[in-house]
Amino acid sequence: MGSTPIPSSTLAHIDFRLYLKQHIREVTVVSYLKRLQRLSRITNLDNPEQVKNIICSYQCTESYKELLTNSYHYWVKYKGLSWDKPKFLREDKPIFVPLESELDVLIARPRLKLSVFLQLLKETGVDSGEAWKLRWIDINNENHTVNIHPTKNHNARTLPVSINLLSRLFQ
Repeated sequence: MGSTPIPSSTLAHIDFRLYLKQHIREVTVVSYLKRLQRLSRITNLDNPEQVKNIICSYQCTESYKELLTNSYHYWVKYKGLSWDKPKFLREDKPIFVPLESELDVLIARPRLKLSVFLQLLKETGVDSGEAWKLRWIDINNENHTVNIHPTKNHNARTLPVSINLLSRLFQ
């Protein structure tokens, strides 16, 4: 591919980062920049047709191609380029659900902080982002509940937790 990749300093340029922050969350900005950096190593990002061919022929899942395409789409809009954004169909795969005994082994092995975090995920089924946002004032020791602040279009909710989890939280 005879073109020169765009230097990482260009992708990390403050204007593009600010542009992304206007449209997506900070954590997503970081992952989009990483994907664009990966693409810039193998193709010229200012050539949409070439990028489209690279993404479409990339040896990866359809889901990852979709993520690459979404990341690149912001670059195209930022640079004022035009392209026909390809569409990819995500594969519908069955979800692996471990046995409860397997989860208990997983929870018992790590150090205390991670172990308590994993137990919270198991008991409540919350998203990891929601679990990290948990504050001390969200824990109701008397009613054995936690107040969950939503992420990613989830709903705020109050969920019951075990006395065991509460005692581990307050260790």
